Amino acid sequence: MKKIAFLWFCMGLATFWAQAQDVHFSQFYAYPAYNPANTGNFNGNYRVGGIARNQWSSVTVPYQTLGVYGDLALFQDESGRDNWLGVGGQFLYDRAGDGVLQTLQVGGSVAMHKDLSRNVYVSLGGGFTYTRKGIDFDKLYFNSQWNENDFDENIGNGENFEYNRRGYLDLSAGGSVTASLTEDFTLNAAFSALHVNEPVESFYFTTNTSGNNRRGVRPIASISAAYKMGNISWQPAVFLSREKKAQEIIGGLNVVYTLTEGSAYNPASKIHGGLWYRSAEAIIVVAGYEWSKYRALLSYDINVSELKAGSNYRGGPELSFVHIGGFRQRSERLYCPRF
Repeated sequence: MKKIAFLWFCMGLATFWAQAQDVHFSQFYAYPAYNPANTGNFNGNYRVGGIARNQWSSVTVPYQTLGVYGDLALFQDESGRDNWLGVGGQFLYDRAGDGVLQTLQVGGSVAMHKDLSRNVYVSLGGGFTYTRKGIDFDKLYFNSQWNENDFDENIGNGENFEYNRRGYLDLSAGGSVTASLTEDFTLNAAFSALHVNEPVESFYFTTNTSGNNRRGVRPIASISAAYKMGNISWQPAVFLSREKKAQEIIGGLNVVYTLTEGSAYNPASKIHGGLWYRSAEAIIVVAGYEWSKYRALLSYDINVSELKAGSNYRGGPELSFVHIGGFRQRSERLYCPRF
């Protein structure tokens, strides 16, 4: 009984601690907004997409996340070479755990893309978001409320909260290099930094604006590739992120099989499948379908962390969708990573 109660206590407090960490997606490659340099970095004129995640419903009140984004690639020539500009916007909503910690983000980004040669181009971008967070402390349990049998809500929690709502402006920056090493092999290396202005985020303090009351700068690095062999495209990637003591490493690959190449009368169709691993936490399986300029991917986290005894290996599903369109015909060029 004590073990079960302690598990619920930890999951409830995770809602509170989550205020110092970002939401995350297993399909990081399907949510380009994590790096502003991705803005406008695709083979088309416009892109719209969304991603939804449901996690820990087998253990506690589920963590639910919804992200929506859109961007434009401007000032391109018909060959897709030279310079072009990307502008975009994003919206994210997250609802986490017992305390109903809610995060609302609205922001925009801009990026410049420059050809260095026929086979190499670089991207530099910057972004901003306005973040609004709120929490219901009456729905949380604290250690001082444990009476050796269960949690007693009538016992004072001993905490001194000054806010249950906070809002702040958040800034980010990033860059990437993309190289087509051969006609069938493309490599991308990217780096970004979130919370570069280290905004204050605390439900406790009004005057102390240093130390743990500030968001830590979150560096993100990724390396991805696309290698085409006949009708099969291999797309491996590694994603690394760290913020203060929170660290995330994801590695794996997606495999894309082309059923039809596509023509004016018969749009391209492809099947997607993948296998990924989030360090010390989850095995991620992916399946999806792409038709014409539309792609949908469904993934599921198989929890393998120490929480698996409570979750019964059930992490949660994630669904992403993206549409890339064009106003005019452009020559084909392999972009990597393929969002």
